[in-house]
Amino acid sequence: MLLDEILKIENLYLRAKKVVEGYLSGKHRSIFEGFSVEFAEHRQYSKGDDIRFIDWKVFARKDKLFIKKFFEETNLRVYLVLDISKSMDYGKPNKFIYAQNLTAILSYVLYLQRDAFGFIAFSDKIEVMLSPSSSKIQLYKVLKTLSTLKPSGKTYIENPLIISANKLKRRAMIILISDLIANKDSTIRILRALNNSNFDVIVFQILSPQEREIQDKGAFKFIDPETNSSISLNTLYYIEDYKKILNKWLEDIKISFLRSGIRYKLLFTDEPITNAFQVLY
Repeated sequence: MLLDEILKIENLYLRAKKVVEGYLSGKHRSIFEGFSVEFAEHRQYSKGDDIRFIDWKVFARKDKLFIKKFFEETNLRVYLVLDISKSMDYGKPNKFIYAQNLTAILSYVLYLQRDAFGFIAFSDKIEVMLSPSSSKIQLYKVLKTLSTLKPSGKTYIENPLIISANKLKRRAMIILISDLIANKDSTIRILRALNNSNFDVIVFQILSPQEREIQDKGAFKFIDPETNSSISLNTLYYIEDYKKILNKWLEDIKISFLRSGIRYKLLFTDEPITNAFQVLY
């Protein structure tokens, strides 16, 4: 049993190491460049300025582009907040395994940069909570915890976000990794509140290819993994309706986050996990 646990941790470590080192090969800047600094002031956007530093919250209020200026770099403090509710245990490739790997990769990056990172795993309650640290032991703790987690329970996003913010207290970063299959309005509301409270918020929404598009299977029984409730439908009659509802849901989330200045990336589990880094530049 002990050997199996060690192998699981080692596999996560090697996977994260391979992805990060492969992605950063030939690059000479931090993945989180622009985050581990203290905000100084705004200035109006000029042609040629780096669009990564546009303050979208100010744009939403004033309809003008402003650039954030920063003081010298400081150590970053981060909470990685992972959804391990039952709805994450779905799809081929599996959403939870994809999210597990992404969390391991981000932990490895933060460790390399000597940033303090904590970890929260949640369903309808807090399952695990590790306080931020920048040590190698912290990386081991996070990977060990990740290797033992199993999806269960319903999704309740607000609680872990509030707890992580209270633990961090001062300006820091919160990274949420979830399928966001929860109450959309309350999720958006709490993330906006955190982002407006001087936290940098990044959201990775993880979905499977099977959720992107229903295959025509005729009569089919749909089961909610979190409640076990079910409904039988002939999918042939609902494919177009499903696409419209899905696209509207995703568009509402994307627009709400964009207007709030929240960095957001939708990831399907059949795409390269390194696509997650696009939201960090």
